[in-house]
Amino acid sequence: MTPTMIENLRENVVRFPIELRRSDLDALNAEEPDFLAAEALCDRCGIEIPTTNFIECGEDEARERIATIKHCDPVSYQKSLRRMQEEAVAMAIDLCRKARRAQADVSVLRRRSIAERSANSVMHAEYNAVLADAERRAAQQLLAAMAAADWARGIDEVVSYHLSDRHASSDCSVVPFSRPV
Repeated sequence: MTPTMIENLRENVVRFPIELRRSDLDALNAEEPDFLAAEALCDRCGIEIPTTNFIECGEDEARERIATIKHCDPVSYQKSLRRMQEEAVAMAIDLCRKARRAQADVSVLRRRSIAERSANSVMHAEYNAVLADAERRAAQQLLAAMAAADWARGIDEVVSYHLSDRHASSDCSVVPFSRPV
């Protein structure tokens, strides 16, 4: 399949309202842009893909934020953790949807510009400049979406660990330690 056929296939997907409200990792995986398509677009625009490990950055942020949450009330502690997780994933999904729309707009603009260029050769340079600008914006949005998705995965990993049975939250009791004499 050619890249334009793949882009057109994504435009024909109809999302149900329940799918648009979900904010979990499955919804994030469904909305996240394709890395290879983003890499190709970034190469065309001359934008370098950052080498930062955003999953680790998200994990570090989650650990810092969890350290500030009071562990005394297990119910409010778990609510705070779930809220942190849902906010990160929801923000990443929103950025992924915006990037996907920008990518679809570029493909529509590309098809229009091909038709316009053949009809009006005088405006050829202007059409190329408009298309290049749209591609650059779409590439930047794709990179931001992929970074946010990785960041949300890092936050989800740490929060899931703290919500699991493997990690028992503190009950605010003081545990005496015996000192060797």
